[in-house]
This record gives sequence, C-alpha cells and structure tokens, in this order.
Amino acid sequence: MIRLLGLLCVMIGVSALSSCTTWLLVARSDAGPTSTALTRDLPSKLSDFSPAFDERIRARFPIGSAVQDMGIELARNGFGRRDWTTIQDQEHRASFTNYGLPCALDFLVFWKADSQERLTNIRAAASATCL
Repeated sequence: MIRLLGLLCVMIGVSALSSCTTWLLVARSDAGPTSTALTRDLPSKLSDFSPAFDERIRARFPIGSAVQDMGIELARNGFGRRDWTTIQDQEHRASFTNYGLPCALDFLVFWKADSQERLTNIRAAASATCL
C-alpha cells in the first residue's frame, strides 16, 4: 500500500512538473510562433494568437483576391494545401505546423472561391498541442 502511494505521488509530481514547464515555456513573451512571415510576432498568449492570426490572414488576403496569389504566398511560408479539388462552394484548407518543444503550433487557413478562382470567404485558426 505504501509503495502504491509512493508511486502515485511520483506520478502526480511528474504531471505537475510537466504542466508547469509547459505553461512557463508557452507563456514566455518569446514563445509565440515565429517560423514564417505569416506567423511571426503573434501574441504569445495561446488564447490570443488564433484571433490575431485570423485577422492577419483576412487582412493579407481580402475577399476578391486571386486564389493562385494566396496559394503562392502560403506555399512560400511553408503551408501545404490539404485538398486539390476545385469544386465551387467547397471550403478548401492549407496548413502549417511549427514543431517545437513542448508545443507544436498548428496554423490553418480555410477559404472558398468562385468560378474565377477569387476568394469569396476566408478564415484562419491556430492551436497548440503540448506535451
């Protein structure tokens, strides 16, 4: 029984240490995503960087922009398109992952285009997956 209690205490300690380390590394002011021009200098607070990324993408690629131009810039920034269909009214997706420790930061761009391949809708999201 004492051995089981000791093991439980060790597991709780490791879990607490891991959580605190993750929080400290993510909460630091320089821990935000910095891998590409589109993800650089976003807020370091996890709850703020997704809305800031969405705002940046919407400003950079306004409605009516050419999908091809957007695709070229996304590719230059390490984003990969996750679908290659050209079905009108279908939402398309490109993504980029910044692998780091203790968190991997995922950036997604979603869009729809008209028959002339011009943006009719665009949105973006970012999230973190931490150890």
